[in-house]
Order: sequence, then structure tokens, then C-alpha cells
Amino acid sequence: MKSLAVLLLFPAIAGAACVNDYPTVQKEYSLSKLVLTGTVVQDHRTAGDIGYFDLDEDTYTPTHVYKGQWLFPTGTVDLFSENSPGRFPMQVGREYLIFAYEDPYGRLIVDNCGNSNLISHSKRALAKVAQLSRERKFIEIL
Repeated sequence: MKSLAVLLLFPAIAGAACVNDYPTVQKEYSLSKLVLTGTVVQDHRTAGDIGYFDLDEDTYTPTHVYKGQWLFPTGTVDLFSENSPGRFPMQVGREYLIFAYEDPYGRLIVDNCGNSNLISHSKRALAKVAQLSRERKFIEIL
């Protein structure tokens, strides 16, 4: 009962919790719409829709797409992160491994509880992503 009271009194804390725990790289890869490495070239805040806090919109220049039939007509892709305690913080000029899923509004969202991270902190995850990508392409050929 005390937990429920804390969640009701401090809803921002509830947003920071990882409701579905921390997925393995393999699970997050399978659930993601887009998996890529890229560099953040622009960051700005956008107004949230119903059910969302304000969103940080980050524009990326992809260096490699491991999963996703995503067209980049401008050479960039926009990814969103909720501007709450549960957001995935990103910095312009830094390179990241990104796992993105599509929200009900068609936006690509990065999960703070997932395996997205700076490339410099993603050696194991990146190796696993490369392996999963090769296996997926091999299966598609068959």
C-alpha cells in the first residue's frame, strides 16, 4: 500500500521506473523498428501530445542501419525521447547505438531502459547487434 501511495504522490518517479525491466540486446533488437548507429546533429524540445510530457527531438545522421527499412530522404532521422525523469539523454556531436520503436503517433522513440547508449559504452551490444543483423539477412535470403 505504501508503494501505491508513493506512486500517486510522485508520478514523475513512476515515469522513471523501468516497468518492463531491462531487455536483453536480442529481445530489444527483435522488438525495435529501427536499430542504428549515428551521430546527433541537432536537438530541440517539442510540445507533447495527450499522454506525453514534452519531447526532446534529436536528429541523427546514421552511420549504419542494422535493422529497419527506413528511408532517409534528407540523410537524417528524427528520434524522440520523453522529457521526463525516464528520458534517454543525448548530446549533439556524440555517436550512439540506438534501438528505436514506433509509438502510436508514428514517431520513433528511444527507451531509457533499453540498450541504447554511447558507442564508446556499447562494445558488447554492438557486437551482438551486428551478429543478429547478419543472421537476419541470412534468413531473409533463404
